[in-house]
Amino acid sequence: MRRILVLFGATVAISVLSAVSVDAGQDPTTHPRPLPLSAIRPEHPRLWFNSDNVNLLRQRWTDPSFANIVDFYEGENDALSLALEGLATNNASKCSEAAETVSYEYNPGGASAAGWADPISLVFDWCYDYLDATEKADLISKIKVLRDEHKNHRDTGIRHFFRWHGTYQSSSFAYIASVLAIEGEPG
Repeated sequence: MRRILVLFGATVAISVLSAVSVDAGQDPTTHPRPLPLSAIRPEHPRLWFNSDNVNLLRQRWTDPSFANIVDFYEGENDALSLALEGLATNNASKCSEAAETVSYEYNPGGASAAGWADPISLVFDWCYDYLDATEKADLISKIKVLRDEHKNHRDTGIRHFFRWHGTYQSSSFAYIASVLAIEGEPG
């Protein structure tokens, strides 16, 4: 019997099953050790950065050995470059400029330059600490519209999974990024 199971790759399943114990009085249809619920951290940035790697970004932004990478973004006028430079240099005016210029047109798959998220979600998240209440409220209202578009597209994509798989998947990424960016915000 063991040889047959090995042939069909079931040894992994057996190992997993043997690592999980079910108490005699426990309902076998429920997981014996449920995973703890995840929590979205309250501080920003949340998308592609956290407090540890923001500090690393800031160190490398001024490190001459990273000048060729910094030159690619520094001084550019697109919203993502402005937001990244604002985050890296603690420059509120770069973030305000990014918030004013970011596109919020619906793209079913998000933007490849933004890691398949909507650039507006990244601008909001990366520049959160530098935006005033009016700028935040404006971006949140636009992100909510895009979030709903991605949800509708994702839900429609389920019915056409094989035809729209790539767009469905990237639309899901954009949807998740928009949810994470504005989680906990009023409204």
